[in-house]
Amino acid sequence: MKYFSDECSDIDGHSEQLKQMKSRFSDETNTFLATNSFHDAHIMDINIKNLFNPDVGGEEDDPTLIEAHLLHWNGDKYVVKWHGVNKYLMDYDIHRNTYEDSDKIAFDGQRGLDDWITDEITAYDEVYLTHKIILASDTKIEIRFKKIDIKKIGVKPS
Repeated sequence: MKYFSDECSDIDGHSEQLKQMKSRFSDETNTFLATNSFHDAHIMDINIKNLFNPDVGGEEDDPTLIEAHLLHWNGDKYVVKWHGVNKYLMDYDIHRNTYEDSDKIAFDGQRGLDDWITDEITAYDEVYLTHKIILASDTKIEIRFKKIDIKKIGVKPS
């Protein structure tokens, strides 16, 4: 990761990068990225969808969609959709999610993927963006895509 790693936390640099890519995001996504983050959000699910339909035929560039439902730390619910995906990597191994200086798996593995810790979106080229995400379980996710949509789909009941 360019802006966030064990050695580096460049919030200002990442914010500036996002501002430069503002035209590549919807208004709702821009607002979220400028004012919020998914740090400490709980991942409810991640789904991969193949939008190609062999019964219809046709040739669609990058018909892969990834969709995640997240529970924000404040109780609001979000859906994130990455459209036009041409690369998806997820490196999950529960045995890496251990307490410091121990081999004991954190929370006895009951938190699964665990919470979203940090992420960064960068330009891959003029068409594609890359989203790198690190979870508390030390899971690393990388998605290369054409478009991202972040939408609030529910608010915490008062």
